[in-house]
Amino acid sequence: MGFRFRKSINVGAGFRVNLSKSGVGYSWGGKGFRMTKTATGRTRTTASIPGTGLSWVEESGSKKQKNGSRVNTQPTPQIQNDSVHLYSIENADVGELVPAQLQDFLSAIKRYRTVNTLFLWLSVCLFVLWAVSLSNNPDGVGTIVLFAIFLISLPVKFAYKLMGRVNVQYDCDEYGEKRIELISQLVTILKNNKMLWQVNDVFSNTQKRTNAGAGTSVAKFAISIKNKKPPFLKTNAKCYFIQLKKEKLYIMPDKILVINRGKTGVIDLADLDMVVGDTNFVENIAPKDATIVRHTWQFVNNNGTPDKRFKNNRQLPVCRYGTISFKTKEGFNTMIYCSNFSLATEFLQVMSTHLQQKL
Repeated sequence: MGFRFRKSINVGAGFRVNLSKSGVGYSWGGKGFRMTKTATGRTRTTASIPGTGLSWVEESGSKKQKNGSRVNTQPTPQIQNDSVHLYSIENADVGELVPAQLQDFLSAIKRYRTVNTLFLWLSVCLFVLWAVSLSNNPDGVGTIVLFAIFLISLPVKFAYKLMGRVNVQYDCDEYGEKRIELISQLVTILKNNKMLWQVNDVFSNTQKRTNAGAGTSVAKFAISIKNKKPPFLKTNAKCYFIQLKKEKLYIMPDKILVINRGKTGVIDLADLDMVVGDTNFVENIAPKDATIVRHTWQFVNNNGTPDKRFKNNRQLPVCRYGTISFKTKEGFNTMIYCSNFSLATEFLQVMSTHLQQKL
């Protein structure tokens, strides 16, 4: 017959230390609830309704191996930081995106935004001064005057915000109509993609086996295109808005406005270089319009077979995406991935037709 040894020490506040042949365990709790950590490493949670005889017990954790049971001696692979940053794809400081032919236009925008900001701060300062005066001298003439000036400043600010906008009107001659039609075509092609991404960083994978066999990887930011005019412009043109990771873009028939942290830059579309290509990208879930060229595994051997050391090794689609690079000599540098490769090809065809016609 074997001997058992167990001693429980109450250290207060519902906490007990349990000593036994197996080792040291502990428990905490009171009537109706107790959590126990056994000497064998298991965790036991007990809940009950006093006086009813009803209770609930749950155990989790590991037991010591019994004689004759198998032990898995194969080590679990450890995933390390196995990528090295190669380069970033980002735009230059917005203040540098100022073509000589558009400096006057950009100056007018900056002037409008500066005055609009001054009106805002004026209204805030007047409100604060009125609030201080109200607390010190509620019935004073100064308090009444400050409140009246504050009320007047609000409609003045609102009127300037609407009427002071920079006026940009486009003539609808044959050339202008073709330009507008071209921009509309290109934007529609991009919008027809199920997914669009801005690529921000490129990495080299030092361990292809833990990166689905890919030699490089990228950090991408999902984007979308909306019909939206800049709030500081009054124009008869249809404008499009894109929120990049850092910048906001407003696309117009002949230019692109770039805004970042209060700064405004502008790009002449005639100065924009566009390069269209394609890339194979290992995706977690393929967009509905993507072309899947093959499949791979999340953890893959050099011969393309799944690495069986990893549990739940998922099969992943390799998608063919379209790539469009936008650059200017002033420093605009943006790369976009398109989920539908055929639409990227169509984008290139429309641009080629435009260049042949020399619009």
